[in-house]
Amino acid sequence: SKRFLMKKLLLIASLSVSVLLALIYTLLFTSFGNNIVRPFIQNKINASSPLHVNLKTFTLRPSTLNLVFEFDDKNAISVEGNYALFAQNFDLNYTIALTDLQVFRKLSGKNLSGKFFSDGKVTGSLDNFQIKGKSNFAQSNTDYAIVSKQMQIQKAAVKLSHLNLRSLLSMLGEEAYATGNLDLHIQLNDLDPKHLQGSVQLNINKANLNTQLIHKEFGLKIDKTSIKGELKAKLEDTRITYLAKLDSALAYLHSKGKLETDTNRVHSTYNLDIKELGLLKSLISFPLRGPFSTRGDINGNKAELTIKGTSDLAHSATKYHLVLKEFNLDTVELDVNNARLEKLLYLVGEKPYAQGKLDLTARLSSLSPLKGDTRLDISKATLNTAEIKKAFDIKLPYTRVEFHSIAKLNKDKVLIQSKLDSNLALLTTKETQYTLNDSSIKSDFNIFFPDLKRLETIIDKKLYGDLRAHGDITKNKKLTINAHSNIFDGTLDANIIDDDVKLKFKDLHALKVLHMLGYPKVMDAPVNGTLVYNTKTKKGKLDSSFDKATLVRSKMTDLIKGLTRTDLVKERFSQGSLISLINNDVIRSEVKMKSKAVNLASEHFIINSKKRLIDARFSLQVKKYHADVLVTQSIDAPKVRLDAKSMITPEIKEKVGKEINRFLKKLF
Repeated sequence: SKRFLMKKLLLIASLSVSVLLALIYTLLFTSFGNNIVRPFIQNKINASSPLHVNLKTFTLRPSTLNLVFEFDDKNAISVEGNYALFAQNFDLNYTIALTDLQVFRKLSGKNLSGKFFSDGKVTGSLDNFQIKGKSNFAQSNTDYAIVSKQMQIQKAAVKLSHLNLRSLLSMLGEEAYATGNLDLHIQLNDLDPKHLQGSVQLNINKANLNTQLIHKEFGLKIDKTSIKGELKAKLEDTRITYLAKLDSALAYLHSKGKLETDTNRVHSTYNLDIKELGLLKSLISFPLRGPFSTRGDINGNKAELTIKGTSDLAHSATKYHLVLKEFNLDTVELDVNNARLEKLLYLVGEKPYAQGKLDLTARLSSLSPLKGDTRLDISKATLNTAEIKKAFDIKLPYTRVEFHSIAKLNKDKVLIQSKLDSNLALLTTKETQYTLNDSSIKSDFNIFFPDLKRLETIIDKKLYGDLRAHGDITKNKKLTINAHSNIFDGTLDANIIDDDVKLKFKDLHALKVLHMLGYPKVMDAPVNGTLVYNTKTKKGKLDSSFDKATLVRSKMTDLIKGLTRTDLVKERFSQGSLISLINNDVIRSEVKMKSKAVNLASEHFIINSKKRLIDARFSLQVKKYHADVLVTQSIDAPKVRLDAKSMITPEIKEKVGKEINRFLKKLF
């Protein structure tokens, strides 16, 4: 019948449900079932866990549970307690015992070390539960509590006392750069972003820097110093107000302001005094040093943040205005007034090569791509000759300097117009192009030396007169300089590639060359030739020639005219040449000079420019009269003697010899 069939179906359904419930009960709430389910749960966890987890203990009963998760034999998390399945309430105790933090190195990317323990209680339901616990995090005494409603944290409190900085750094995989302790108290009564309520209090209690380790790691020598600091923050609805202080013998920071959480806008002021910039060496590659202070304010949000401030950079009056968009620097305005040049050089890690005043203005309307203008002025500056001598082995005279430049920045190009004015030289450039990508330089130049005597200490020789030159400079893989000068009624062209110097000169009048060199004006002629020289090896060769040379009238020319009826002033010397081999301080030369009546030559002509010694033998012939002239000892006061074999007549030989000696002494 239908009634019997219905009863039979109900019985079968009841038995099926009973069997299913019994099976579920067996799997979930018996040791036999737990042992079957445990591997499946472990595999499910490891499928999404970055670390391998071993579910060592899985004990689930109708009202109790006991779980133990192991990362290895030294790190485990355990949970045990009571729960009500249908009421969805629980009262659980947990213990976190991590005795070797290195197992988490793959997650953090750092060589973590140390231990971490925490235990506590979780009570309530999934919709409303609270956590209370304690921890020894970084050897501290820590209490914490969390209240969650609807799967969202509503309240939280953390009280961390006497956290050990050395232990904290070790746990984070850092060296023990500091010792000391800090206290942190966080009380959040409402975490709703529109109704924030709470406070944060952080105190750093006399932390000390490990000066030996800092010197070893960063090369900084600093005195032992202690650090104190505090941070106070108050959360009220959509506003967070704060006050931060950090004080030590190295730096002082004071900042206060507010953050609007609904608009993410910040309004704050700051005051920073750094007593030693060298501490930043680990953060930037540039070797900054010395003191620095600045103060200003910060306003805006992530879309656009402005920073305005002032500084006494290098004893200056400096103002700056920075604009950040999406936290990336976008525009810059910088005004540096009356900075002390020697302080600025010290700041960037250089010796005090100069003293003076520096002014700088910069307007960068874009940093990507780079676009803007700068102006640099150095005034009332003098060079520190002692420091320059020590660093570069250049002996400068007293030198005052004025420098002015204007630069335009466009993408990877910097175009500079500059003027360097000193008592030694005036150097101007109409356009210097510096390429940021490859650090290459291309520039024109125009240089004027108003008084060459001022260069005596630099070139170790006294020169006279002035000198003008112009040309171009390029610097990529090699430094190349091309220069031209209209000098001594002729022309001089120079080509310099790194250490190699090539000079080509044409129609240089000897009288003016002799005047520049400080030699007696004994001869005039247009001189042509070349000079090749290597500044590294200090070796080179001079190859010069002259034609239509004339001697300047002197007692010697008058005497020879009276004795031989030959007026040397009217002689035109042709086929003249001077060839010199330069080897460091030693110059070996051959000279020839010939006219119809006179022949002057030397194949042994040696000068030591450093010791200022000369050793030369000249062959002099006037018509049929001949003599050898020996010039030796000091260039400034040479010993000259006549070795006459056949010259004029015995009666006048002595008289002529004396006059020739006077002539040669004047020449050399």
